[in-house]
Amino acid sequence: MLQPLPMVASVCVLLSLVFAVWVGSLVKRSSYRNSEVAMSAIRDASAGAVEIWLEEEQAIARAMAKELETHTSVLAHLSQPSAAGRVLLEANSATERLNEMHSSLPSASQHLGWFVLDRSELVVFSSEETDAGVSVQLSDFAWKNANERHTGVSLPFSLPWTCGEESSGVIIRQGDAVMAATAPLQAEGRVVGLLALVFDPCARFSEVLAISQAGQTGETFAFDRQGVLISRVRNTQQLREAGLLPHDANVRCALNVTLADPGVNLVKGGQAALPRNQQSLTKMAESATRGGTGADGMGYHDYRGVSVVGAWTWLEKFQFGIATKMDVEEAHKPLRQLNLAFLSLVGLLATVGGGFLGLTLFNYHLQQKADAAAHRLRRLGNYELLEEIGTGGMGTVYRGRHQLLRRPVAVKVLEASGADPKSIRRFEREVQRTSELKHPNTIQVYDYGHTADSTFFYVMELVEGVDLTQLVETFGPQSPGRVISILKQVCGSLAEAHDHGLVHRDIKPGNLLLSAPAGIFDFLKVVDFGLVKETLPVSSHAVTRVESLTGTPLYMSPEAIRDASGVDGRSDIYSLGAVGYYLLTGSPLFDAKVAVDICMLQVGSDPMLPSERLGKPLPADLERLLMKCLEKKMADRPQTIREVVAQLTACESASSWTDAEAAEWWVNVYDEGLVHRGPVASLLSRGGSKSILVPGKSNAANG
Repeated sequence: MLQPLPMVASVCVLLSLVFAVWVGSLVKRSSYRNSEVAMSAIRDASAGAVEIWLEEEQAIARAMAKELETHTSVLAHLSQPSAAGRVLLEANSATERLNEMHSSLPSASQHLGWFVLDRSELVVFSSEETDAGVSVQLSDFAWKNANERHTGVSLPFSLPWTCGEESSGVIIRQGDAVMAATAPLQAEGRVVGLLALVFDPCARFSEVLAISQAGQTGETFAFDRQGVLISRVRNTQQLREAGLLPHDANVRCALNVTLADPGVNLVKGGQAALPRNQQSLTKMAESATRGGTGADGMGYHDYRGVSVVGAWTWLEKFQFGIATKMDVEEAHKPLRQLNLAFLSLVGLLATVGGGFLGLTLFNYHLQQKADAAAHRLRRLGNYELLEEIGTGGMGTVYRGRHQLLRRPVAVKVLEASGADPKSIRRFEREVQRTSELKHPNTIQVYDYGHTADSTFFYVMELVEGVDLTQLVETFGPQSPGRVISILKQVCGSLAEAHDHGLVHRDIKPGNLLLSAPAGIFDFLKVVDFGLVKETLPVSSHAVTRVESLTGTPLYMSPEAIRDASGVDGRSDIYSLGAVGYYLLTGSPLFDAKVAVDICMLQVGSDPMLPSERLGKPLPADLERLLMKCLEKKMADRPQTIREVVAQLTACESASSWTDAEAAEWWVNVYDEGLVHRGPVASLLSRGGSKSILVPGKSNAANG
């Protein structure tokens, strides 16, 4: 037992330490929250200012359009196809009136001019000395607003002429990006054209955004749906030095810079591993371009790879987003000083507490051993629980034994502490669906129940063997004949499941156990039906929801990634092909490590041929079949599992793996491999069970 005095002293020190850490965490969270509030206030002020300014610009465009609609000659030009005989705008009385109207505006100096487009997107009139008939490509959103008889704003587009004045220092060269406030032109109740009031996004638009930026590193900017900047940022020179902008005096501001996270700090000279067009959007841009509004006071990487705090929103009516940010180094400077003081206090308390805790370690160790011994004596119903052999999100698996029959079993337990309604339904679903299946290659369920304290459990056969992940990792790629033998056994289990209207959805090497029971060598068991989906109508209380990603990405079919509700037996066929590929080559379909990257490859990329991956020839018929199973479109794969069995049987190598070879492998190679390699273990995902192999004895618990 723990000694009272050192235990009490240790508890006091620990409580003091916990209190100090708790206070520190409160201060830290408060600081983060204050950063979010401050950034959100700047964001909202900037968004409000931009909305007011753009609405004023649209009002001016609407007034000019109304004036233009009073001139029937203008409407006649717009209603007819463009002709070479059209006159320039300066010669038209309507033009003179619009120029007078525009020049009288207080904001006239903020505009680069205006022009009128017909329905063919050809310039009919312009404030510049521009030939009629020039094409200008406004954004689709601007035309959508015009067709709905609304004013709007066009995101950056290229002007096919030069405008601006040398005296103002702003020259927009041919091909440079500009924006415009737009208004429809109507005649006889229909839209015949569009008036565009042009402005420089790097001028007043950016100035409005910059009004409320804070500190030395704060900046506010706008971006489009693709996460591309459409306004000026604070430090253009820094972007040039980071390689995000060219060293060209004609490039005035950071338009067309993508808000992607380079993964390294470019300002400090870091070199991104991927080119810009392959980098993921920043956390802020990813959220905002999906229509989100948010703030992050803790910190995220911006488009320079610098850690920043910020807030963002998406302005749906204008089809662009606004974000404000500040470098974490500046925003969290007071917090760092406070952290230093707390770390000193925590260090002092930890030093004092360490001495007291050292006095209790031995007693604690003894108590743990006593607790472990008591746990081994635990019983559930008629089953005695021995050692724990696996744990995961769906429960813990124990090696067990029936008290009367003395038969070794695997017992999967959902502890009362984790027995929420959703997990109980999934747990029950797993055992019920598995118990419906009788095929010898499917794991067999013996019993199911729960105790008075709501501990749910079920009992299944204990498989002595190795899963396919261990097989490949320990013994390398397998021969074509053996791969065919293994896949046919998997097909046997899946055929029965599909006949019952069930799709496994998590066929992978870790859920396929290979054993040699009673002298039947290379006998396979399919386990973990916890993610099974019924293709027949199911209750509205079905456990697996459509929006959840169910399965293991390396072995999931494209349709399972895109929409889990659309899977059927052909999805298991895809996973089966991926398992066969792994057995033949010793490698999965793709080398990506991150789940998101794997999912993208599964949906959009074809794997290398197995023979190319392995670096040596493989039977062509088997290779064709596996690649057929891995077709992206469900309709291009074998349509039933029995078709796969027939084609596997027809392969030339189908009979090359004999019972004698299987026996030789299990008696000599397998046992020798264990002796030389030592313990091997693998965790079955989702089901949460583990296969543990020890020298001289093997056991694979499943669940």
